[in-house]
Amino acid sequence: MNFTGNVCLSGGAEGADLQWGMCAGSAGHQVVHWTFKGHSSKAPKSEISELTEEQLLVADESLTRANLSLKRRFPGSSWFVNALLRRNYYQIKWAESVYAVSKLVKGQVDGGTAWATQMYMDRFLCDGEDISKCQLYLFDQVDEKWLTWNGVWQEAEHVPEPSGVWAGIGSRKLTDAGKQAIRDILGYSA
Repeated sequence: MNFTGNVCLSGGAEGADLQWGMCAGSAGHQVVHWTFKGHSSKAPKSEISELTEEQLLVADESLTRANLSLKRRFPGSSWFVNALLRRNYYQIKWAESVYAVSKLVKGQVDGGTAWATQMYMDRFLCDGEDISKCQLYLFDQVDEKWLTWNGVWQEAEHVPEPSGVWAGIGSRKLTDAGKQAIRDILGYSA
């Protein structure tokens, strides 16, 4: 894909995805919410990009590799859940940086957000991208602080405002602190 300017890649889900999209759009960023047939989203239609079945299947190699670290199950028995995970691949495939809102549980990002963050990590751990260029940030909704990952999770001294092609992703269960973290980093005020 050829993106120009500031572009937020997300998934159109309730919670963090829609909050990232709204705030990014208000900041003048282009917003792309990846979806697929059968996946409904409350994102503006102009921001939705529907993936084909063929496009979804491209993600399987990355998901299979992420599964080794996550120790979860891919593919699972649900076509819909598998499609959600495959959609996550497109959130990070071209991202220069990733901003996630979730929580860290035993050193691992919680929920479905873990799949996207792990696939992004794998670009540096497995695909030979220079780890010094890794820009992965997590707002931990439990500890209410930003973390960064460069081989290990640690508290972030500075979290830059998203720019370029970036992913804005996270939990469907967005807390008030998580919502405010998204708004603050993009300078959104209602």
